[in-house]
Amino acid sequence: MAAALVPSALELIARVEAVASLKGVRLGRDSKNELQRLRHNLLVLNALLEDAEQRRNTDRIIQLWIDSLTDAAYDLVDVLDEWITTLMKLRIKGVGKTSILKAKVGSYVTHCLHTAQVVRRDDLAFKLKEISDRLYVIANRGHGLCLVQRSVFQHSRGIGSTAFVDVSAIIGRDEVKGDIVSSLLSASTEPLKTISVVGMGGVGKTAIAQLVYMDEVVMEHFDHRIWVCVSEVFDENNVAKTIIKGVEGFISFEGVDSLDSFPLSALLNRICISIHRKKFFLVLDDVWADDKRQWEGLIQTFKHGAPGSRILLTTRKDMVANMMVDSHVIHLQPLSDEQCWMLVSQDAFSGRGVEECQNLEDIGKRISNKCKGLPLTAKALGALLRGKSSRREWERILNSKILKLEIAQLGLFPSLLFSYNDLPLPLRQCFKYCAVFPKDFVYDGETIIYHWMAQGYLGLNNDEDLELKGREYISYLAARSFFHDFLLDTDGIKSTWKMHDIMHDFAQFLMINDGIVIEVNPEGNSMTDLSSRKAHYLTACIPEGHCHPTSIYGAEKLHSLMIISGENAVTNEAVRIIFNQAKQLRKHEA
Repeated sequence: MAAALVPSALELIARVEAVASLKGVRLGRDSKNELQRLRHNLLVLNALLEDAEQRRNTDRIIQLWIDSLTDAAYDLVDVLDEWITTLMKLRIKGVGKTSILKAKVGSYVTHCLHTAQVVRRDDLAFKLKEISDRLYVIANRGHGLCLVQRSVFQHSRGIGSTAFVDVSAIIGRDEVKGDIVSSLLSASTEPLKTISVVGMGGVGKTAIAQLVYMDEVVMEHFDHRIWVCVSEVFDENNVAKTIIKGVEGFISFEGVDSLDSFPLSALLNRICISIHRKKFFLVLDDVWADDKRQWEGLIQTFKHGAPGSRILLTTRKDMVANMMVDSHVIHLQPLSDEQCWMLVSQDAFSGRGVEECQNLEDIGKRISNKCKGLPLTAKALGALLRGKSSRREWERILNSKILKLEIAQLGLFPSLLFSYNDLPLPLRQCFKYCAVFPKDFVYDGETIIYHWMAQGYLGLNNDEDLELKGREYISYLAARSFFHDFLLDTDGIKSTWKMHDIMHDFAQFLMINDGIVIEVNPEGNSMTDLSSRKAHYLTACIPEGHCHPTSIYGAEKLHSLMIISGENAVTNEAVRIIFNQAKQLRKHEA
């Protein structure tokens, strides 16, 4: 997060000076000099960051250097925030021109003008000087690592607006689609059957399921079509409620909201009634739970549908496919190199002339071979190459160390890393931040933009239209295939979208040193301990029927706290205690 924190700290320094000037508060010569020293060190570090970010995944020492800078930058932002809060408190109390502030944030003098007290070591001024010294050492260490200074990044410029490009075309899956559709449309007198699509992450299981789900013949063949995204955390109640809403629609005689109060037995009974003698097509996407006992209740309800009802299931695990009713398993294989190239080229060559395409084709095919047959990475590479105009730029991508990585932990990520590193610095932080949301989260522009604003990723200048900038960021990321499954509002503006599982895993990989997702101890433990970690972003998932912990050790460092829970999981007392502990939380009020 250093790439976002450093520009934010620069803007906070300017805000400290502006607020002090507004209130007529004299900061003192030493404080002014310290702010100037901080500003210089931050500008130097900002110039080194671009090179460091490009090298972090191939050089462990560079990664450690970025980690130390990130820690110092977090501390600096917290101190500057505290300083501004002190100034604003003076403003609220109506304190005008005064030297009292010197005792709190002043010029490292040994005596205050109004008191004879020695300024304590934990005062803001001394915290600031300590961090400034740390940053000076880190900057010198960066030069010692031969980091190259690049032009200083301007936080609010250089992104521009990019129109969303639809890259959802399916290549190389016609035969698979045909097999699935044939199985779905087979004799209507046959009992319930399951078609299971099994394959590794990123191979296109969800894409082929969507293609089948939207097929016109399939749409006409069934009385009801229901799509359920199951995901890693299996919740039988949520799956049941989604099926009911899919069959009954959003208007029912008891009201959709009333489903939240239904016990599981009542939900299962309602499914039986809703699908009775109805021919339904149910898609269970991204299933992980392979314990048949967890599915037994739902499986029994499915049998109440009319003959010819079908289930289409996507999973990475053979054990999941084998536990379903009369399951016909299709193992989805990676694309061939030629198919990957077709997928890459349809995006990379968009808008280019014939001669230019011929000049780049040989390099493009060699690059596309790095996809390992995965459509997701092919789309990401195609979107990346579309913005590269010269043969030299394509050769740089081909020869990148990132594309040659064989590190096991990176798994499917090498080509995604290159696309990520090609993003402007603030967009990298915006993308990484999406890891604090759970998998299969349906993002909407307003929510994510307000989160980005609260963290300072869109800048701190109140004169700018930060929401407009946020929408530009979303379009930029969408055009490069970091987001997918967009729904448009009546004005043609992207209203909601999702992240592919692999993209979400990738974002979590990038956030590994900054954020964590925990499931609150269902045994009723009232405390969660973060003290051994450096997490500044915490997502707490609370199982149904349990309460949020009333205390979080290490919460004083948190900049973001997201709670995913059921009704009444967070008490007012828990909120009060946590807010008293986590005083660095950011918020934005719409």
